[in-house]
Amino acid sequence: TRRAALLVGALALAGCAGPGGKPAPQQIHVMTSGGFTAAYNALTPQFDNEPPTVKLFGTDNRIKIITKYKYASSSPEEEEGIEAQVYEAMKGFYKTTPTLAQFTDQQSGLGIVRMEKVGPTIAGSTKTKSFYAIGISLAMIFLYILFRFKGWEFGFSFFVAVTHDVLIVLTFYTLFDGILPFSMEIDQSIIAALLTVIGYSLNDTVVVFDRVREYMREGKRETLTNLFNRALNSTLSRTLITSSITMLVLLMTFIFGGAGLKSMSFSLLVGIAAGTYSSLYLASPLVLDLKQRFSKKDIHAVEEQTTPV
Repeated sequence: TRRAALLVGALALAGCAGPGGKPAPQQIHVMTSGGFTAAYNALTPQFDNEPPTVKLFGTDNRIKIITKYKYASSSPEEEEGIEAQVYEAMKGFYKTTPTLAQFTDQQSGLGIVRMEKVGPTIAGSTKTKSFYAIGISLAMIFLYILFRFKGWEFGFSFFVAVTHDVLIVLTFYTLFDGILPFSMEIDQSIIAALLTVIGYSLNDTVVVFDRVREYMREGKRETLTNLFNRALNSTLSRTLITSSITMLVLLMTFIFGGAGLKSMSFSLLVGIAAGTYSSLYLASPLVLDLKQRFSKKDIHAVEEQTTPV
């Protein structure tokens, strides 16, 4: 189990480390009358069938294209070639077709508005800020759980469970990058999805922890194992139904939402699935194990006793 956990952690860190020491993908802002789905379909063949990320940016007629196509090259000739390929893909969306010179003139307002390559310094800064955002959110939630349930076991168990959820999502992005037919780039939208997964996992876990605390306050003389079993059984149907409905909506978004939404909806699908089983089968059993190991006496439950023969 320990080796498996280390493997998952290593894969996740490998997935995050992508652009840290080399140039990140190209970012191209284009004014067009075509939607991002049509632009995605037109651009993919131009980039040797390497699917870009296409998003609406600001106004309805402005899109942001993110691609790893020839991102390692720094020659002006290659950049001009990329501009020409974008022009070939996008020129059909204009009522009056602009010339290549008009399209690539960033002051004309007809085609490319901005084209940039995020260097290693900016990419490293983005990665650092992402770690800070996730780390601070986990620390704040740990303190919330700690004070709400008045036991370090609850806070520590939630921290382990939600860290597991984040690592699972990052591991999927590492394993399937280049395999699935959509962009698996870890950008700001994926960081937002990870924070959403943390919040969803918190909701599921708190429901179970609340039921555990409620049963402990009843003061019945029963083993901790039976108490936790009752709490899990009483919340199982609620957790599964809520998660299933949420995942159904995300699945519809993944299938019908277009290329721009596939990556984020995929990360939410994986994260919510991981969060659902971790709240039931990781966080709560870990609380039970910690209480049995480190709590000398519990006034709400009695330890299991064997009846002498």
